[in-house]
Amino acid sequence: MVFTGLARTREHPVTIQGSALRWGGLFTPFLPMISGHGILLVMVTDSTTPDLALAFCSAQYEDAAINELARLLDARLDRRPVPGVLLLRVPGSPAESRARVEAAPPIFTRQLMVGIVKVALPGQAGPAGSAHQSGDLVIHDLEGRPERTFPSAALVAAARTLPAAGEPALPIMAVIEGGTVYVGHVLAGAGLPAPFWPGGRPRLPYQPDFVSRSALKLLEALAIFAVHPGPGGTALDLGAAPGGWTQVLAGLGLMVTAIDPGVLAPQVAALPAVTVFQMTAESYLARVHSLAGSEPAFALIVNDMRLDARESARLVVRMAPFLAPDGAGFMTLKLPHGSPTAILRQALAILGDGFTVVRARCLWFNRGEVTVYLR
Repeated sequence: MVFTGLARTREHPVTIQGSALRWGGLFTPFLPMISGHGILLVMVTDSTTPDLALAFCSAQYEDAAINELARLLDARLDRRPVPGVLLLRVPGSPAESRARVEAAPPIFTRQLMVGIVKVALPGQAGPAGSAHQSGDLVIHDLEGRPERTFPSAALVAAARTLPAAGEPALPIMAVIEGGTVYVGHVLAGAGLPAPFWPGGRPRLPYQPDFVSRSALKLLEALAIFAVHPGPGGTALDLGAAPGGWTQVLAGLGLMVTAIDPGVLAPQVAALPAVTVFQMTAESYLARVHSLAGSEPAFALIVNDMRLDARESARLVVRMAPFLAPDGAGFMTLKLPHGSPTAILRQALAILGDGFTVVRARCLWFNRGEVTVYLR
């Protein structure tokens, strides 16, 4: 299973230069973009099949993704090429699919590829050394096999025959398996303002001093929902230990109040911007209510506690009065595998009692959960 991602507009020609792409003068390094940072797939005939779509989702929640796309796009499952990737039949034009997804972004679908042209690659891939020849594209093989190269002309020709998908122009992705390719328009965030991460897999600036993997989860959420907290604000982190989210927020320049009966990692607790209350969220509430004066007003409230989704939602709603009028909230809702929809709906309804639920999405770094963006 291999992939490559291309960004283009219909008005600008494409030229391949070594291992880089130039789209109308815009230079994009190619190898860093495709080296292990996506999941792609393929099937082939030399034809345009505008009803064919590829959806990228969590392998845990494939059925939930299928069901939501059936409701949203009247999509029908064709097959599941690999875990977390769905081949679908979608009636209507790519532009119609785009409009529906952008109007009501799905929760369990991370990325959607529509208006697909299927291409048969001529012959077998050449050796890795031919990657530097003019007109070749380097394709990274996610299964760890030796690097292979494919003629770029076939992919460029396919990109030029794609059906219209509306304006502004969408990125284009080529997904390759064996000797066959899908080329199509990509709704990079499946209706959300996400960066173009091929296959929906984030390219984040991982730092070795992160105290937990959860730091990446918050960084992905900020990117997917296009929220950019400014320095000097304040944040409340519920269930903060061991400190991954607190570490990210402090690194963004926020003053963080970290609440957890557990112990934060020493390097996080010692940060000048962090104030730790080693207590439960309920105890923190009681403490605030017992103090004279106005309630705190946080620019950001976050919660990554391992609680039943509905219980966690009820707790966060109790914190709603502490959110500044122009503030934002992020939380994860822990869900059962396989059939998460009913509990998710209940939790979102509870959250609606205290917040505006802007969006919910099962992110790449979510495991058995979805991330919710609140206002």
